[in-house]
Amino acid sequence: MVVSCKNKKAPKLSHPSASVPENEQTEPFNMSVKKSQLIDKQKTINLTIKAVGQDNISCIQDFKLQVKFLEEQAFESHISYENTTNQKETVTYINKALKEFKDVSTKITASTKKQLTIPIKLKLNPADQATKLTLGIELLDQQHTVLQKMEVVWMKGKLLVRNIDELVGGKIGSFILKNATDHTFDANKIELNLSSSPGIICQFVKTNTHTATLRQLLKDDVHSLKSDTETEPIEFKVIPVSKSKNSKNEIKLILTQEPGKIALVTHKITYKHPPTPSETESRQEKSDVQKNTSESRQQENTSSHKTTTEPQKQESTQKVNQETQEPANTNTSNQEYESAKKEEEKQSKHPSFKKASDKNSPKQQARSKKKSDIPPNYIPDLHLDIKQKLKKHGEPSKKFLVLVQNKGQELSQETLCNVTLKYNVKGEGDLTNVRLKKRRSQTVINGAKLGDLLNSGLAAGNQESFELLIESGNAENLVIELFLEGVKNTHTALVTWKQVEKIKQNKNETSPIPDLELSLDKRDNETIKMFNLLLKNKGEKLSKEDLNNIKIKYTIEGIGDLADVKLTRRKSNLSDIQGQSLGNLLNKGIEPGHDTKFQLIINSVNADSLIIQISLEGVKCINTVPVNWKKKEERKNKKIK
Repeated sequence: MVVSCKNKKAPKLSHPSASVPENEQTEPFNMSVKKSQLIDKQKTINLTIKAVGQDNISCIQDFKLQVKFLEEQAFESHISYENTTNQKETVTYINKALKEFKDVSTKITASTKKQLTIPIKLKLNPADQATKLTLGIELLDQQHTVLQKMEVVWMKGKLLVRNIDELVGGKIGSFILKNATDHTFDANKIELNLSSSPGIICQFVKTNTHTATLRQLLKDDVHSLKSDTETEPIEFKVIPVSKSKNSKNEIKLILTQEPGKIALVTHKITYKHPPTPSETESRQEKSDVQKNTSESRQQENTSSHKTTTEPQKQESTQKVNQETQEPANTNTSNQEYESAKKEEEKQSKHPSFKKASDKNSPKQQARSKKKSDIPPNYIPDLHLDIKQKLKKHGEPSKKFLVLVQNKGQELSQETLCNVTLKYNVKGEGDLTNVRLKKRRSQTVINGAKLGDLLNSGLAAGNQESFELLIESGNAENLVIELFLEGVKNTHTALVTWKQVEKIKQNKNETSPIPDLELSLDKRDNETIKMFNLLLKNKGEKLSKEDLNNIKIKYTIEGIGDLADVKLTRRKSNLSDIQGQSLGNLLNKGIEPGHDTKFQLIINSVNADSLIIQISLEGVKCINTVPVNWKKKEERKNKKIK
């Protein structure tokens, strides 16, 4: 028996439905997708919703469709669909009544059969960085009960290229291939090709060629790549063949499958050129100059202190000892951070402190000899430290410098590529998407080669640094342990971060309810669809996070067709402000006693006149603001009468 949705809740469907033949469908409502697994350029989701029985058909237009990204990092991915006016809406989350999708209301109104099929087309717009996206799709009835839910998975390609988007400095890079399909690939039939822009040549390390089969690049006993498995790291080298005018080159990794060279994936890699030998020598010379200057100053200070009285000597000694023995603090002052940061920027520009005639000096010859004298099994003696920037109120920033000090012999960049930087993440909240990255780069830091991160070698006794950024995701607080693998003494350096919270005197004290007053700005002409709402904060300061807990609601009355009437925000991708948070509508928080206003637009469609009652949910005193609107023609007719 078909249950009418006018009087009762529609029965909840127990399983996500695939395509169901019309003559076999017994459920009053059914949702299905044509394809739940999408790969590469397949980005269209063809959704079908069916209703059986006239009562169910008439009320299904008020049912809701919810679509959102699940689990994997979506980055800046979006979903798009067409609304009732055939306009494209691009959003990150859908929570709409079915009647708000293209042609749905028309189909329902025109339906005379006992069964109705509603097609809805969604388009996925993945971000460049996204490799896998999972969309959760839910059908809800008028009581917000989930009738049915399903998932659609999109993957960037049948084979995913991982762990390589950028190669900095060093000439050896590596990547991993993952089989994202449900079948096994024959390694002999997968061909990999490396191509590059002029100035460099790329070759696979194992074959010394730019083209090879996957079988040739894997271990001798590996003949296939099974479903949902990864290869071992595949190494390739970059050989400069001519001076490039640009500091960057583009490398393309193209994967095809036999027979017929079917394209599987094309992955782009940015290659940044390493510093020239003269630049490296200039950096070393600069370090020597700084060291000599420092020694000269120490000698001057020693001679000047000879005339110092005994109490002053003791005081000076105590101060020096205190500075020497004090452990390195993770959260250093901003002055120290900026000083280290400036030094890093100067080094990255490679200023020249050296004349051409000095290249064959005894000092340079001794340095070259020292580098070649490093034993093949020498283990670098490196010390890791952190300098973290502080915000205004002393909270740690997400930006920090990693300092690497060489306590042993001089190390070339190639030697430093045998040392890897790794980290472990601990904390509270959702740690799924927490990671460290270099600014303006998607390079994977966990397991990155130190030579690539420093972009140079490291002289004995010298210190180099590079800046990292914490991507906190939905974490509440973090403790990140960084350490080096492949060094003499492994020790851990800590980075801490936490969300900024309001300090409460009593932990059990609840946040005060926002005291916001809503009013309508002066509006002389009721035929104008645009109007301003005023918000006055009569209570404590409200941050944007506080405003996220306050929702805007409205009801509509009037004459004419009110089906598609709604309020929207000007210059926003929000198609309807109903139920939206003030945090989404405003750019910032509201100070105590301050006013702020924002503009809304009435989408009247086929209505003749409207009375819209607007209110706020989640505030101390709820007041309703009426907004009146009339068509211009109706007003003119009144004047004539």
